[in-house]
Amino acid sequence: MIKYDRLRIYRDDLNRAIFEIDGSKTYYMSSSYNKFIIINADYFDKQWKKSEFDIQKVLANIEDKHNDIKYKRAEIGFQSGRDNPVPIVNVQIMMEDEINIIPTLENGLTRTNYLLANNVKYLVFGIDSNEFLNDTEFYFLIKNSDIK
Repeated sequence: MIKYDRLRIYRDDLNRAIFEIDGSKTYYMSSSYNKFIIINADYFDKQWKKSEFDIQKVLANIEDKHNDIKYKRAEIGFQSGRDNPVPIVNVQIMMEDEINIIPTLENGLTRTNYLLANNVKYLVFGIDSNEFLNDTEFYFLIKNSDIK
């Protein structure tokens, strides 16, 4: 098991990577992606608002994330907890400068807003490429093969 402040990562009986993310309660997500980026939630929220895509800008800039139109659907999705973890969201990363990123979500915009509304410290995303990223104080990378 890998442990960070308010985040635990391990494998379940089906050999899936499981992410336990503490916020208002514990939220469970799973994935079979090969690489993951873990981003500080406050940093992500600030940087996501810089997205160049209209729908992303609209959802990223909802002041009260509880007002996301599909918030209740996300809430229902997370209710199964450990028994049926919610799929990890996939993200594309653009570099703003040498350190700062601008994330663009490929899916899961409302799942992300739901977690932001519920006070998580970290957000976990599947990522296809990381050759230009180095760990920083705002985010870090892990490989699926590193999860025990």
